[in-house]
Amino acid sequence: MVLTLVLWTYVLLLSFMYGHMLVRLGDWLLKADSRAPLHAVPVILMGFCLLTSLSSLYYHFDHLGLGTNLTLLGIASLYAIWQRKSLGQDIRYYVQSLKIGPRYIYFTIGLGLALLVALIFSASPPAYYDDGLYYWQFIKWMNEYAIVPGLGNLHPRLAFNSNWHLLSATFSMSFLGEGTFSDLNGLLHLLIVIFAFDGLKGLINKEYTVSNALQASLIIPTHLIVGYFNAPSADVVVVYFIWVAFVMLLRKIERSTLGQFDRYSLVIVALCTYVCTAKLSAFAIAIIPIYLTFKELFKGKWNHVAFSAIFALLIALPWLARNLVLSGYLFFPFYQLDLFAFDWKVPQALAMEEASYIEAFAINAFLPYPEVNEMGFSEWFPTWLSSLRTSNKGILALVMILTAGHLSLFFMGLIKKGKSYLQQREGQILLFLTLFAGMAFWFFKAPDFRFGYAFTVALYLISLSYFVVKMLNNGRYNRLTMLGFMGLIALFYLRPVQIGVTEYMYLVKAGEPCLIHPGTPPALAEASHETPSGLKLYKATNNDQCWNSPLPCTPFPETGIELRRPQLGLQGGFRITQPNIAHYREMQLYYQPLPDKESRKPKPKAEPEPTPPMEVQRTSDTTE
Repeated sequence: MVLTLVLWTYVLLLSFMYGHMLVRLGDWLLKADSRAPLHAVPVILMGFCLLTSLSSLYYHFDHLGLGTNLTLLGIASLYAIWQRKSLGQDIRYYVQSLKIGPRYIYFTIGLGLALLVALIFSASPPAYYDDGLYYWQFIKWMNEYAIVPGLGNLHPRLAFNSNWHLLSATFSMSFLGEGTFSDLNGLLHLLIVIFAFDGLKGLINKEYTVSNALQASLIIPTHLIVGYFNAPSADVVVVYFIWVAFVMLLRKIERSTLGQFDRYSLVIVALCTYVCTAKLSAFAIAIIPIYLTFKELFKGKWNHVAFSAIFALLIALPWLARNLVLSGYLFFPFYQLDLFAFDWKVPQALAMEEASYIEAFAINAFLPYPEVNEMGFSEWFPTWLSSLRTSNKGILALVMILTAGHLSLFFMGLIKKGKSYLQQREGQILLFLTLFAGMAFWFFKAPDFRFGYAFTVALYLISLSYFVVKMLNNGRYNRLTMLGFMGLIALFYLRPVQIGVTEYMYLVKAGEPCLIHPGTPPALAEASHETPSGLKLYKATNNDQCWNSPLPCTPFPETGIELRRPQLGLQGGFRITQPNIAHYREMQLYYQPLPDKESRKPKPKAEPEPTPPMEVQRTSDTTE
């Protein structure tokens, strides 16, 4: 935990510098008055965006490691010298805002608890299934090689290409020899707690706005995502970035600046674009920046449209370029947009199979995915619903009630006021349209419950915020409401604190050296396999997780994988000229946690090959 805290300090300073750089660029483009700095947390999140883009450019020429960090540090140092006056003013402003009196001493206590929770979960040994499936391997590839053409042929998940994984690889610090750090989610949580406390402080100071209430309530759902802090899971960054964007949008609505393209607009564009590059399934959030940009287009503000495009492309273009190199597609595994014919392109049949597996797994992980793909809604919905945990069933019921309530209020207002209602509620309509679009895509395409947290949980947090503000503005109940709201936040946060303390005691008893060093992945038995072309592959002998196995590692050794340019070794990339889709499907079914394990064992080949295929032994069924 000590080394994790040191790394966080480094990342925070570097991210603030790059965020300041991006905000200053926005001020210069908009000719904005920069005397009042943005809140430090959105500035740091903007820094994450710019750091990712620069690391992505570097990754095209070299692996991500010491050289990347020295380059980023050098640029930041030069910028600090150039903008020392502006930086000094902003830092003094932030330091002054940290000076709080005895009235706010509980903020210090709360921040200490949040730091404890973030550190414990971030430094604990990784146990998240997808971490071993492909997160660690993807980061290992980025730490040891420059971008590898056709990496998705080795394992389709290695072409999912999340920007959050790339930033995690930049700050994994594996070159130090102290372990691989996968703790940015914990740091992000700490930033959100700081951001939330500022909203709570506003409410205490009688600034009764929905944006402040929502900002304060971001702490409440910590128990849903705290288990992902020790992995570079993109689910956490998607949730937090979207919620911060909602707070920024509500602030624009409250200040009647929805029609003005300002700093907040650029921050929203950057955060929402980054979300789409972190996890493509959250693309519904793009409705907000697209709407803001089109408003400027219809007003003839072409310069503002150009500024929005600059911020979006700065983040998206390096990511799109990586997509093409890793898989041959702009948006993998969306094989429908097939524009290029690179020799390293993942075969369309393999991309189709991966897409169908992902969609089916989110619906029902315990049935063969080809069967799930053939089910209609009336067939899969009852089993999906029955498989939900009680807490998720409660969230679903709450979301359905709130959705019905908000739609009823909307149609009642539309009937009573007509077009004027649309004009008066423009911002709220934009907000809820985005929420419902995100929930609709999640429910019908990938209804694994954690995939929908960004929108489903946001719906009830926003609804709660409207209710709290309404009660606070009622002078008769405002004190009681404030105490109840603060109690609700504290009550919900006690759960992750309790889990964190229990986790730490367990680690101490187990002798895990997490106090200084980050947690290490489990050691797995592995075997090697040589393809007919002479390529040596590694594979775990008991499941489809590679964790920290040597490169190249894949759970699908017989799909027809071969080196593109053998003289360049692994750096030359991979290709599949004759894909063995039957083998891929057979192995996917084998790895699924199906009731009948015997029926999914790989079938023996009719004719033996010169190099015998690797025998797969599965000792247990595991899923996330």
